[in-house]
Amino acid sequence: AELALNERDAARASVAAALRLAPNTAEPHLAAATLALVEGDRAASEAAVDRALAANPNSAEAALRKASFQTERGQPAEAIATLDRLLTRAPGNVQGRVLRAELLIRTGEDARARADIDAALRVTPGSVPATYLTAMLAARQQNWRAADDTLQRLSSVLPNIPDGLLLLATVKRALNQPALAEDAAQRHTARRPDDPRGAKMLATLQLETNRPDAAAATLSRLVQRNAADAEAFDMLGRAHSGAGRPRDAVQAFEQAVRLAPDDAGIRARLAAARLSA
Repeated sequence: AELALNERDAARASVAAALRLAPNTAEPHLAAATLALVEGDRAASEAAVDRALAANPNSAEAALRKASFQTERGQPAEAIATLDRLLTRAPGNVQGRVLRAELLIRTGEDARARADIDAALRVTPGSVPATYLTAMLAARQQNWRAADDTLQRLSSVLPNIPDGLLLLATVKRALNQPALAEDAAQRHTARRPDDPRGAKMLATLQLETNRPDAAAATLSRLVQRNAADAEAFDMLGRAHSGAGRPRDAVQAFEQAVRLAPDDAGIRARLAAARLSA
């Protein structure tokens, strides 16, 4: 409550008192973890979560937080193992099911992910995260119509899901609905201008509809934000080439080669741009 009121000094005092009163229970350590996270110290926050788990290995909240830290750190196998332990004890934990399903999708274990999604939906039939993961699985299997139908059920909340609009753009593109795909990609890029995936999707759609100038403008904004990768620079070079600007294309391809020096395709496009220039 004190953190919600931005009263951090009072929150620190409350956490310290809780830790003195009940150092061997999970809740004070979870409160300390929340405080550390608010203050930007993720290492201290995870250490507090570890102490909460040591105090109570059965704490669902502590296990979920630990799995989230492991996921952020790029340790999906460790996060799945943490959630395995949680769901063995509490198979009806919807949040744990959804988080594990997302990790299983990332690691290519679609059958296990499907089982977790189904279990979550049995407990909470209207679960937005579980429904979204259903669409993700359908898209992975290139069942575009099923993915689209599922996403339409989430239309009112889809912009609030981190990659929701990007998935919608991917599905609409696969269904040969370029205008709807571009609208979704535009909205994703407006919300997350530093995400190269959104800019590249938007530029791809613009190139596919023979608008190299628009694609170049989209990718140039990404470059200005220092968020472009080798693929984005390569696309920018192709957009400039398509718009008849070989010298600009050379500059973009040179940036792409610096980031991906072993990519023969980019080097070939750079050579062609130099010849054209």
